[in-house]
Amino acid sequence: MLTPQEKSGIKSGRWEIDCPEMELRSRASDGDSFRGPGLIRVTESGDITFKLFAKAKEPQKDEIFTFGGPVAGTVLPNDSYFDLVARDSLGRVWNASRLSAESDTNWAMSTVVWAGELPALVHREEIGGEVRRGTITLEFFSAVELPCNATTESERSVAGARERSWAMNAARFASAGYDFALDKTVGGLVVHVTAPSTDIPATLEVRVTEALQFVLASSLWWSLAERRDGGTYQVEIRRRPGGGVATQLRRPVAHQDVDSEGKAWQLFDAYFRYVMRDTSSNWHRLSHLVHSTIEAGAGSLYALALALAVSVEGVLRLRFAHACLPSPKFHDEVSKAQELIQTSAILPRVRTRINGSIGAMKGFRAQTGLERLVEMGAITAAEVAAWKELRHKAAHADQLDSLDIQTLLDLCLRLTVLFYRLVFTAIDYEGSYTDYGHRGWTERKHGRVDVDAYVIPECDDVRDGPA
Repeated sequence: MLTPQEKSGIKSGRWEIDCPEMELRSRASDGDSFRGPGLIRVTESGDITFKLFAKAKEPQKDEIFTFGGPVAGTVLPNDSYFDLVARDSLGRVWNASRLSAESDTNWAMSTVVWAGELPALVHREEIGGEVRRGTITLEFFSAVELPCNATTESERSVAGARERSWAMNAARFASAGYDFALDKTVGGLVVHVTAPSTDIPATLEVRVTEALQFVLASSLWWSLAERRDGGTYQVEIRRRPGGGVATQLRRPVAHQDVDSEGKAWQLFDAYFRYVMRDTSSNWHRLSHLVHSTIEAGAGSLYALALALAVSVEGVLRLRFAHACLPSPKFHDEVSKAQELIQTSAILPRVRTRINGSIGAMKGFRAQTGLERLVEMGAITAAEVAAWKELRHKAAHADQLDSLDIQTLLDLCLRLTVLFYRLVFTAIDYEGSYTDYGHRGWTERKHGRVDVDAYVIPECDDVRDGPA
């Protein structure tokens, strides 16, 4: 296990372990392995680096002056990477997968130094004792503003006298059978999760991070994760993510230092339950949309406007695609138009292009879905109007220049609310949110809407008379 001193060293970038035994294995089917002593360290910048001092192999004659490498602009094949296994001086075995490495050979000394960076480093060991509930601990090495609903107590000795102090700097809540304890630290955040049993899903760290990212509207990733699952302890150290500019995307529930009612964590609960349904090892598709919008918000309002407009369509395709399809009557009318075009005297090439354009009207249409969601009460017409105003202008960025900065800001905030309310409806959330669409930013309640029960009307988008 890692000691508290080692954890502190990892966070500060001053952790180093000597490894009497290291092995670097090529992923190529006919690749070599290189063995020898070395070291692994976490640098002040948060990178994880290694050095391996191996005995140099006698090169083949035709390899001495071989140059070249992959063609520029191509993805490196799997056999270009290595896996690393290292045993440190305490006997712990560490593993790193799919890493790049470079070598520097000293033929006079018959040694070759392999060096590189590790994306992650994992140690796993068996531990004794009976454990009824599994736990994970995630440490984020970046400052996070947290809506707190619990206090922590600290005690110190001053001139022989004991002093106690309390601070509202923690959050405690439960979700999907898991108990959560979040504690703010100096320049970081520690998340403790206790599972309902010893069986912890392999993706729990990912799903917890996804839910935190959404509630806090912040691009987050942990740098240290400890897992106790039954009789096994595992620790994973990850390269510290680079610090970025704060996003302009507002939180779904406006930040409050004290959240005694736990409004933000009620939203966490709904999002966490939703993404936990995904058993794959990848990020949930909805979380990809959230993350890309957060990242775009670190740029200009133009970039945020485009990301929000696209993400709205992404949520519609992910969760409400059935509501974005035309009515059966409209579908039939389009088919009639296609038949007329096919039998017309229009040139074949032109006829094909027209037929394709018209045929697209039978498929997914975001505006149709948004209008139906307004009818269902999931969103408002004013929020949809902001999407209509910004969608085309944002796709053709120069057109955003026609809007003054206050109008652009107002529309972006209204579009933010539209995006969030679509997510709320998708995850079946019912509760508080901040309405940024009206100056003053009032708190409102989002109601649950049973979108799955929606049935496309036989004819709701075809009207007799002039278009």
